[in-house]
Amino acid sequence: MDIEKANKAIKNAYISGIGWGLLILFFAFPNFAPLELLGAFVIFGLAFGTYKRSRICAIIMLILWILLVVYRGAALVKGPIESNNLFSILTLAIVGIPFVGVLAYFFFQGVRGTFIYHNKRKYKHE
Repeated sequence: MDIEKANKAIKNAYISGIGWGLLILFFAFPNFAPLELLGAFVIFGLAFGTYKRSRICAIIMLILWILLVVYRGAALVKGPIESNNLFSILTLAIVGIPFVGVLAYFFFQGVRGTFIYHNKRKYKHE
């Protein structure tokens, strides 16, 4: 990956982070869950850090995404399985898995992009 591809991967990661934060805000406002609002602003901060090429912010955003998917995924799958509702299980699989996979891919590429960006920048100055 060269520096242009690294910059594109970083851009995709922070745009995905902004989208994730907006999605949290969209679902948090009707219920006004303060913890959800705080989580959205943390995600916005991590997306800004990724925009600024911070490796730590990109890694934390990827880890938070993985933890959220595992936590919420287990809760979402548990309900339809207990009720034996096959339609709900298939709907979750068809809609949820591609969405989760695409964002995980963008966040992972953002981590790669930040590391490659700093590596190439270090060698460029030497």
